[in-house]
Amino acid sequence: MCGNVVTNRKIIDHIVARRLCTPEQALDSSNLWTLCYKCHFRKTKLEQIIAKQPNGDNKLAHLDRFWWVKVLREERGKKQ
Repeated sequence: MCGNVVTNRKIIDHIVARRLCTPEQALDSSNLWTLCYKCHFRKTKLEQIIAKQPNGDNKLAHLDRFWWVKVLREERGKKQ
Protein backbone atom coordinates (compact mmCIF):
# COMPACT_ATOMS: atom_id res chain seq x y z
CA MET A 1 0.00 0.00 0.00
CA CYS A 2 2.70 2.49 0.99
CA GLY A 3 5.29 1.39 -1.56
CA ASN A 4 7.67 -0.08 1.00
CA VAL A 5 9.04 -3.46 0.04
CA VAL A 6 7.40 -5.91 2.39
CA THR A 7 9.94 -8.55 3.32
CA ASN A 8 9.76 -10.31 6.67
CA ARG A 9 6.91 -8.36 8.30
CA LYS A 10 3.96 -9.09 6.07
CA ILE A 11 0.52 -8.59 7.56
CA ILE A 12 -2.62 -9.72 5.81
CA ASP A 13 -5.27 -7.23 6.88
CA HIS A 14 -9.03 -7.13 6.53
CA ILE A 15 -10.07 -3.86 4.92
CA VAL A 16 -13.37 -4.14 6.78
CA ALA A 17 -12.64 -5.71 10.17
CA ARG A 18 -13.65 -9.37 10.56
CA ARG A 19 -15.90 -8.54 13.48
CA LEU A 20 -17.94 -6.30 11.15
CA CYS A 21 -18.08 -8.73 8.20
CA THR A 22 -20.43 -11.47 7.23
CA PRO A 23 -18.75 -14.90 7.22
CA GLU A 24 -18.59 -14.73 3.41
CA GLN A 25 -16.86 -11.33 3.45
CA ALA A 26 -14.32 -12.32 6.10
CA LEU A 27 -12.08 -14.29 3.72
CA ASP A 28 -13.15 -12.72 0.45
CA SER A 29 -9.97 -11.72 -1.35
CA SER A 30 -11.44 -8.30 -2.18
CA ASN A 31 -11.52 -7.59 1.57
CA LEU A 32 -7.88 -8.60 2.16
CA TRP A 33 -4.64 -6.79 1.46
CA THR A 34 -1.00 -6.96 2.49
CA LEU A 35 0.33 -4.13 4.61
CA CYS A 36 3.73 -3.41 6.04
CA TYR A 37 3.94 -3.44 9.82
CA LYS A 38 3.86 0.38 10.08
CA CYS A 39 0.81 0.82 7.84
CA HIS A 40 -1.03 -1.93 9.72
CA PHE A 41 -0.23 -0.24 13.03
CA ARG A 42 -1.51 3.11 11.71
CA LYS A 43 -4.68 1.53 10.31
CA THR A 44 -5.40 -0.28 13.59
CA LYS A 45 -5.00 2.94 15.58
CA LEU A 46 -7.32 4.83 13.21
CA GLU A 47 -9.88 2.01 13.42
CA GLN A 48 -9.83 2.26 17.20
CA ILE A 49 -10.41 6.02 17.05
CA ILE A 50 -13.28 5.67 14.56
CA ALA A 51 -14.88 2.81 16.54
CA LYS A 52 -15.14 5.07 19.60
CA GLN A 53 -17.12 7.70 17.67
CA PRO A 54 -20.92 7.65 17.60
CA ASN A 55 -21.98 5.04 15.06
CA GLY A 56 -18.29 4.15 14.66
CA ASP A 57 -18.72 0.49 13.72
CA ASN A 58 -21.19 1.43 11.00
CA LYS A 59 -18.67 3.95 9.63
CA LEU A 60 -15.90 1.34 9.67
CA ALA A 61 -18.08 -1.19 7.87
CA HIS A 62 -18.44 1.20 4.94
CA LEU A 63 -14.85 2.37 4.49
CA ASP A 64 -13.30 0.91 1.35
CA ARG A 65 -9.76 0.27 0.14
CA PHE A 66 -9.57 3.63 -1.69
CA TRP A 67 -10.45 5.57 1.45
CA TRP A 68 -7.88 3.68 3.52
CA VAL A 69 -5.14 4.19 0.91
CA LYS A 70 -5.79 7.93 0.90
CA VAL A 71 -5.85 8.24 4.70
CA LEU A 72 -2.84 6.00 5.31
CA ARG A 73 -0.78 7.92 2.77
CA GLU A 74 -1.76 11.18 4.49
CA GLU A 75 -0.80 9.72 7.89
CA ARG A 76 2.47 8.45 6.48
CA GLY A 77 3.25 11.95 5.17
CA LYS A 78 2.69 13.42 8.64
CA LYS A 79 5.24 11.03 10.15
CA GLN A 80 8.06 11.96 7.77
